[in-house]
Amino acid sequence: MSYLTSAGMTLDETWHASEADYINQVCFSPDDNQIAVACADGSVAVYAQGGELLWRHCVHGLGATALAWAPDSTALASGGQDGIINIWQAQSGNRTHRYAGGRGWVEKLDWSPDGLLAAITGKQLNIWNDAGHSVSFFAAAGSTLTGLQWQADGSLLTSGYGQVLRWHPDHAAPVKEYVWKGSLLSLASSPNGHVIAAGSQEGAIHFWRTRKNNEFQMDGYNNKVRLIGWSPDSRFFFTAGGEALIIWDCKGKGPEGTAPDYQDFHKAPITALAPHSRCS
Repeated sequence: MSYLTSAGMTLDETWHASEADYINQVCFSPDDNQIAVACADGSVAVYAQGGELLWRHCVHGLGATALAWAPDSTALASGGQDGIINIWQAQSGNRTHRYAGGRGWVEKLDWSPDGLLAAITGKQLNIWNDAGHSVSFFAAAGSTLTGLQWQADGSLLTSGYGQVLRWHPDHAAPVKEYVWKGSLLSLASSPNGHVIAAGSQEGAIHFWRTRKNNEFQMDGYNNKVRLIGWSPDSRFFFTAGGEALIIWDCKGKGPEGTAPDYQDFHKAPITALAPHSRCS
């Protein structure tokens, strides 16, 4: 089935699969050949591009909460409410490393282009190398961290209550703060690095334009904004908080002053969102 958006984007449903429990995260591999799924029953599953199940392991007590692919797509990291981080061989599903993520459950994971794995647990940001050794020390943030993303310049962004923080592996404290009064639940920086977006508990999305050094906000969401993401070319911005996928066209001065496109793909609230590399 195909869907044509008002901005001219065509979305094709290529396959679908069912999991036994609530899906917390989906994540495409960088080479687009696999998709990983983390579920509330503690399972981690990997599917091939055509929908074939490659492997599934139920390993995280109380739920699997976070996923991240290695930059070469050969390994997958998973984290859960048990506070454990597992590293899996992508094709076979064999576990190669297992180590403690820190205090509390593993909220988010992200792998840098040069192979460093970052994780947030509670108020703490940690980084490990490919051998599972901690390579950076960071001071605890002032509030629970909710979002995590590596940047092209080697820094990291995290979100939490009242701010987005920029960290550098060589500095214990944040090197920059983007302040906004509210509880931020999600984080997505545009691939071109020009815009930082953060969804809030108050039903709004706040944006910082890094090049122009200004900011703006979109209000009116009926639910907490936990799911946001960008197309690889930074033109389209995706959000989901209910049954509909909401697509904003950021061409020109957008998304300010533009109307979004609503696509109803699901009969129940959307719980995970991951733009594909060809989604542009």
